[in-house]
Amino acid sequence: MTYEIALGAAVRLEFDAHMLYEPVSVGGIDYHWQSDYESVTDYLTNLRIKAYIYAFGGLGIDYTIIALKIGVFGQLEMESENKFLNRNYLDTAIANQEALYNQTEKALNGSKLDLQGQVGIKFVAKILFISYKKTLASARFSKEWTYRNWDKIEQYWEETTGDILTPQNLGLATQFYAAATGQDMIVISQAPVLESRDYLNDYARVWGSSGGNFGPMALDENNLAPSTLQSNAYPYANPLIADDGAIFVYLSDNGSSDVWDTTTN
Repeated sequence: MTYEIALGAAVRLEFDAHMLYEPVSVGGIDYHWQSDYESVTDYLTNLRIKAYIYAFGGLGIDYTIIALKIGVFGQLEMESENKFLNRNYLDTAIANQEALYNQTEKALNGSKLDLQGQVGIKFVAKILFISYKKTLASARFSKEWTYRNWDKIEQYWEETTGDILTPQNLGLATQFYAAATGQDMIVISQAPVLESRDYLNDYARVWGSSGGNFGPMALDENNLAPSTLQSNAYPYANPLIADDGAIFVYLSDNGSSDVWDTTTN
């Protein structure tokens, strides 16, 4: 007999905010402001709690370097989201308006519970670092519940946030922002380019050239200057040196202007 049990949990706290430049109407309610603000900010806090349990039981062997087993498994995942929406700028009459569950429009909260599970039969084989897992048969189930003002918060946030930025609308959104703030746009090129190999045509490459004799004021007049290993070398060779001082490995451009001809030597 062999069995396995795994447990886990995580907690994550998320903060989000967006600005409004005029009062909005959502769900039949006109959200008037306290005074003539130019802009206001909605604050949304989301506390997420996620936990899971996995269990396996069956026949076979399971050691550190080798395993061969088949049996029944089950796993259960639970995620709880708890959102808090704060709008401190609302007009007093709207802010104190009842919003069900003993809450007011000024401060809403709601929760969602998501439950997912799976049961089935699994086969596992492992030798050293090689493993093979196969689910022979399984069944899944899921269920979701919402509490308090969850749906109201989701509707408000969706209708007042607007579309998300995408590569297609980023340019237009940037123009609108620049026009609203009175700032000039600066175009920056971000196009990716491959490294240049122009140096191969501009300069000669020489292997093992001598550096000549030392001058009269040299510290060692009996020895020649160090020889140049290579001139006009590949600038991204990144050589690695062995303990005895010899070059262990390096990148080479192979004298080619094509970047894809780069090799490791």
